[in-house]
Amino acid sequence: PPQCHLFVVGFARSGTSLLYSLLNLHPKIKLLYEMDLLSHSLVSVSAQTGQNWWERLDFFNSTFSRHRLAPLLARLRAPWLNRQLAAGVEPWRSPVHAARARQLTGDRIRRMLARGLERLVEQADEPPRLSRSAVIYPWRPGVREARPLMLTLASRLRRGAPVDPRGIAALKDLLTDGSGPVYTPGDPNMLERRLEVIDQWLDVQD
Repeated sequence: PPQCHLFVVGFARSGTSLLYSLLNLHPKIKLLYEMDLLSHSLVSVSAQTGQNWWERLDFFNSTFSRHRLAPLLARLRAPWLNRQLAAGVEPWRSPVHAARARQLTGDRIRRMLARGLERLVEQADEPPRLSRSAVIYPWRPGVREARPLMLTLASRLRRGAPVDPRGIAALKDLLTDGSGPVYTPGDPNMLERRLEVIDQWLDVQD
């Protein structure tokens, strides 16, 4: 079904909070936090813009930008956006895609992926052991075959050089896919081939 944006607006003490809470109970509806956007805008708009409709539209757009809705939506829809970027969708397709691209290329996610690659190499060298925790160990032959490239990618992510967010999304998808070549027995060279493609994809395209 098509996806759309929903705004609950109204005056204070008019029941908007109750309506917000009831709508948010639905599994297919996800609402953001409440904001004083409308009251703030109505108080300021007359003094700043008068009666000109286009000036009012610019005022509301700038107010929405200040509330940083795109980054919030990007975090809420991160798995879907990651899949789209990993499939090759351009980061500039929409403000939400661009916001997710900035998040993926930030230091936190880069460090997390670098540590994930390094930890997989360490686990491939550890002797098998029983564990009561829900640790999923990688398929050792594939990881050992791809070890040099995995460590090279980890080092590249830690350096902080510009990278293409679509490559980051593809790498994140690869490392979290429990049925992929990182964890599933198969062709020992499959993981290395996937990482070679990602390594090329990380190059920033002009």
